Amino acid sequence: MSGEWTQWRGDKQRTGRAGVAGRISRPRIDWKHFAGCREDWISIGPGNGGRLVLPTGEMEAVSRQYGLAGYLDVDGSGQLVKVAESTGSQFYLRALDPLCRCGRRRVGRDSGALQRWVSVLCEGRGMMMVTMRLLRGRRGMTHSGPFPRRGPFPLLALAPLPHLPTPRTFPARPLPGKGLQGHFPAAGWLALPLLFCLVLVAEAQQVQVPNPSFEVGQGQPAGWLLEGEGQWIEGGAEGERALAVRGDGESTSFWRSGLLSMKPGGLYLLRFMARSLEGGGGTPTSGPVFCNRDLGDLGRQWSEQTSVFQAPDSLDAERAWLRFGQWHLKGRVAFDAVSLAEAQPVYTRQGEVLLGEGEEIDGRRYTFAAPFHSSSRNHSRPLAAQRCDFNTNRWIFGAGSYVIYRHELAGRPQRGAKVAVTIGYYQAGELVVEASADGERWRELGALGKAGSRSLALPGELLPASAIWIRLRARAKAALGLDSAPGSFQVHSYTYGSIVEDASLRLQGHTQFVVIQGTDPRLKVQVRGLGEQVPGGDNRIAVQVENTTGETLSLPQQVRVVKDGETTVFVRASDAELPPGLRVLYPPYELPGDGSFWVEYSLGEFRAGAGVYLASLYATRYGEQLPGSSEAVGLWWASSGYKVSRQRPLPQAKGQALRIRAAGDEREAAQLVVRSVQALRGLWAKPQELVGPEGHHIAAGQIEILRVAYVPVAQPSDYSGAAALWPDPLPPLDRPIDMPAGINQPLWVRVHVPPGTPAGRYTGVIELQAEGFSAQVPLQVEVYDFELPRRMTCTTAFGFSPEEVFRYQKLSDPQDKRAVLDLYTENFSAHRISPYDPVPLDHFEVKWSPTVKPSFLWQDWDRAMSRAIDTLGFNSFRLPVLGLGSGTYQNRTEPKLQGFGEKSPQYREGLRAYLGALEQHLTKKGWLDEAYVYWFDEPEPKDYPFVMGGFAKLKAHAPRIRRMLTEQVEPALIGGPNIWCALTPEYDSTAVAQRQQGGDSFWWYVCTSPKAPYAGLFIDHPATEMRVWLWQTWQHHLQGVLVWQTNYWTSDAAYPDRPQNPYADPMSWVSGYSTEKGNKLPWGNGDGRFLYPPEAAASGQAHEPVLSGPVDSMRWEMLRDGIEDYEYFVMLKRLLAERGATLGVEERRQYEALLQVPEAVSANLTRFTDDPAPLEAHRDQLARAIEMLGR
Repeated sequence: MSGEWTQWRGDKQRTGRAGVAGRISRPRIDWKHFAGCREDWISIGPGNGGRLVLPTGEMEAVSRQYGLAGYLDVDGSGQLVKVAESTGSQFYLRALDPLCRCGRRRVGRDSGALQRWVSVLCEGRGMMMVTMRLLRGRRGMTHSGPFPRRGPFPLLALAPLPHLPTPRTFPARPLPGKGLQGHFPAAGWLALPLLFCLVLVAEAQQVQVPNPSFEVGQGQPAGWLLEGEGQWIEGGAEGERALAVRGDGESTSFWRSGLLSMKPGGLYLLRFMARSLEGGGGTPTSGPVFCNRDLGDLGRQWSEQTSVFQAPDSLDAERAWLRFGQWHLKGRVAFDAVSLAEAQPVYTRQGEVLLGEGEEIDGRRYTFAAPFHSSSRNHSRPLAAQRCDFNTNRWIFGAGSYVIYRHELAGRPQRGAKVAVTIGYYQAGELVVEASADGERWRELGALGKAGSRSLALPGELLPASAIWIRLRARAKAALGLDSAPGSFQVHSYTYGSIVEDASLRLQGHTQFVVIQGTDPRLKVQVRGLGEQVPGGDNRIAVQVENTTGETLSLPQQVRVVKDGETTVFVRASDAELPPGLRVLYPPYELPGDGSFWVEYSLGEFRAGAGVYLASLYATRYGEQLPGSSEAVGLWWASSGYKVSRQRPLPQAKGQALRIRAAGDEREAAQLVVRSVQALRGLWAKPQELVGPEGHHIAAGQIEILRVAYVPVAQPSDYSGAAALWPDPLPPLDRPIDMPAGINQPLWVRVHVPPGTPAGRYTGVIELQAEGFSAQVPLQVEVYDFELPRRMTCTTAFGFSPEEVFRYQKLSDPQDKRAVLDLYTENFSAHRISPYDPVPLDHFEVKWSPTVKPSFLWQDWDRAMSRAIDTLGFNSFRLPVLGLGSGTYQNRTEPKLQGFGEKSPQYREGLRAYLGALEQHLTKKGWLDEAYVYWFDEPEPKDYPFVMGGFAKLKAHAPRIRRMLTEQVEPALIGGPNIWCALTPEYDSTAVAQRQQGGDSFWWYVCTSPKAPYAGLFIDHPATEMRVWLWQTWQHHLQGVLVWQTNYWTSDAAYPDRPQNPYADPMSWVSGYSTEKGNKLPWGNGDGRFLYPPEAAASGQAHEPVLSGPVDSMRWEMLRDGIEDYEYFVMLKRLLAERGATLGVEERRQYEALLQVPEAVSANLTRFTDDPAPLEAHRDQLARAIEMLGR
């Protein structure tokens, strides 16, 4: 009862706070009610506090009626006891119910007492409670009731109860399937004799995990064994104790449970708490050995983790256990509060068609991408059978492994079916892909015997078919080990597609997992859906109920929503009238925003729960309504750091204007959101001039209004995303638009403060016009009293493909190419981002003599590069270098120069002259600080000697040219690169500090990884992430950032016949890396795609040249803002270095504190804000400090 107590006086009840003493009159208890009980347990509890006196004669009668063995007289020594339920050897606290409950199995005097236990727990002040258990097969009865401190007790075990010290307590969270809530004794009962009470939940959906909160044990936690290094520690999430494991960066260790009662093929929901204690790297591991889940980098605070897994069809008993541990982690992690329950999948339904996660029908095309990266893990609706291990996001195949998918769409015939499979890790054996139309006769489609992808078409004789079975099986010699062995090979993706005979269907699948926590013997209940599951949406639980009693029932019904396992955010109770027979109920509920929720539903004694995760897209904690907003047309505004969902309701807060703050020569934006009850035709927005102090103004031409467009994310990049419409492209609002009713349409209002603009507040309006509608929206811009430099301090290096622009925009004329590329480079400049090659049409030329002596033509390159650096403000460029070879971790090109190999004298002499001339020219132009050589990408250890050979040549012949490598610090590479650029998860503060002392520089990069919980570049991540990434860059003392590409618009593998439309398909699909044509392997939504082609060129099939510049994205804008934020830190640090000596000690300390990134913005690489408010607040403090010190 979460710290509350309940008292009864006759039939009246009152409540108060725990710890308040009170006396309770005897409640009216009809003991005859027990004779009709049909449930596994019965509880009578008037609540905490006081005592209940029951006459000895009545207790004797109850004892005789239910076959109890006798009485136990205990004086209690002043200690009062609270009820506990038990599963096996572990106690759970039960919220005391003021009513008698009974349910499914009849228990009477003929039940007999086959075996009995007693569990008595102390809590200082409260009540004394005894829990009894009568075993008969798997059923039985428990009577729980409060009794006097001294008096007769029903005897279940003839043993004296010891005097117990008063323990401490702590709040307990509800556990699925238990209905448990209240205060749990954290100490004082470990000394009890082994007297356990076993209580089965009515529906037996909860799997009995031994000692799940790890409170019981002598020297080690009862029911758990340690393999490797670990501890049984104090300081649990829910109690005094928890489990911890330690790693040294190369080891593996884990705690494992005893054998559990898991069903072959069963679907389970695992919940537990986890946290990092120290260190990092590697990963914590969790779950059963046949379906491990790596947890990645955990925060220092306890967080609830939820995993779904499906057991193999043939589950060996010795593999039915849980483990919690670490793999190659350098540090310690802790685990607590484990619960495991059977789950039931609920799929998206349209008529008779069901689709689950990863499935989609779009017109006549059906596609399925196995949702390995989603919360479904190894489960999916098409999964028909499997005997195969799964690790986090991939199937692990060994000898005898198989996975069978069955694709059916409510009997609709399918044609033109294809499958695609990717092996991402390979050691031995072969993956055989087979198809069948009946699940019995199989036809081999092909096999894979190496890492890579393969697309296979089904033969015509199997089609059309209403159901298609696909079997993946291993031809391998090595069986799987018990400890998540890597297997012979690993399948990283599986996709299936077909043509269906119904062009009217458009449906995207989703899977919800429901845990049945209690049943009612009078009802047959099925949860069929949870509605839209979005704030402001049609959120109704669809519950099919059959009343089997033959009489009309009036039963209490309740929906409760709990956020983050702690806070109740919605409760609604009502009575449901249920006539005999079948009906469907639709109880409504509300979701207040993004986050993790547990939705609980009860009807009579039936109870069910389901987890609902809402991505950051659905946040509702922000925004203000604006003047002019009405019931017909809502007008509100939000920071640029939010992604506004189409459905979110109007905010309740009121504001006076869109507010923007910026320094001179800075661009900042805010979002003006229009939401109309009726459709709007011809919506148009026009900014007016902003007027500031003393008549100064910002011209209307410095204000751009862009339209926030949405892209249909069908396959989330990772678990933090969602299949939904996500805002990202920002095409110009260059014509009136029509706006559907009942949706949000944000307009991106971007203001550029021209250099030299005086400080102060500038105000104006944005005029909105549509058919039958007009409004003037106030806009307020505060200009800080300083100006940003044209060139940023944080180095940027971003890939860009001119050829992709020419392809999409149908450019062949050299003048058209140059004009359009100028628009792209100016866009890079406006966003403070340097492309790898800022002068792609003006490279220097090298001519070689027969004796391999170079001569250079620099004129065009010098002119273009001077503009790029001096005018456009680019702070880096990738220097093309011949003669070193090139490569990636996958393949390489050996070094040659004019056809001569590196062992020839011509090569050696020619390379020396060539590299020396490059360095000499860069020195002359003053560009050594901008130039870098990037000639090998992401090497593996096998590549290190080759890489070091190339760097040795550079150091010998051009030692002042910077050498960049996309790799973390490795001992074998020290002395090679002097710019290290690691993937963000590979950041090692110690290694960075050591090499920085040696003069090396450090950048880092993101690409298709990392994924959540790291800051990523994906469309379906919070808007703040790319901006926070730059704050983390400052926080960890790094000098630069790199991204491999900015206009990766299509994949020739995924779209071999025509270019991809990035507006219609936001996924960045794999290309290259041995990917066969026709295969769609995801890298992530928006990976390498910060710019979009103009909408007129979106399909890549324009009929005439499109002479427009790029379309920005929200993520591109966030990068610019982050780079400018980085400059705020640099400016303040520089001012403190120049003027700090003139400040008082305390004043200087306050300014210096601002140079630290607040925890509220970024605590570490995986714990950071998804709300721009703390970031914007600290940025404003930096600006005020710069203003003060700059005067």
